[in-house]
Amino acid sequence: MFAELVELGKRVYNGHDALGTEKCSWDIVIDSDGNFKQLISCDIMIEAEKLSAKKGKARLLLDKPEETLLGYHTPISGSTTLTEVEKKFERYFNKLEEYKSIQELAPVFLFYSKPQEVRKAIDAFKDKKSGNMTFMLEETHIRFVSLQCVYDAIKKKYEKGLSERKGV
Repeated sequence: MFAELVELGKRVYNGHDALGTEKCSWDIVIDSDGNFKQLISCDIMIEAEKLSAKKGKARLLLDKPEETLLGYHTPISGSTTLTEVEKKFERYFNKLEEYKSIQELAPVFLFYSKPQEVRKAIDAFKDKKSGNMTFMLEETHIRFVSLQCVYDAIKKKYEKGLSERKGV
């Protein structure tokens, strides 16, 4: 009986345990060279990395403004003491760097390598309400978080973590 229920669950549930549905309120639109183009308000649900007990963790390519923009800092600042918001950004960016091998994410890394472009995005967000943000490529209007290669990388990392915990 238990085996039949498990099999039924596999047929009914089409998603992956590494992914969940999250609300997105803002698209940071950039071009393929990482230049900021505009900030667009949206109110959609998108599939993204799922984190249980998020406190102290960052999602890949979809998170709050504190993580994606407002805590942006350059290591050149000389200060080794980070504010809480800067720590949130650092966790977010460290998570993003784990996926640096995904070639399609190059514009996002280019964006963060250009402080003046990040400042433009921060200025565009000024006085706006909170909500999750993600990146959209201007040329295609596709959100980076929704790319199949990103989903595949998230799933692969999740499954690797499972097998390591099981000792396989």
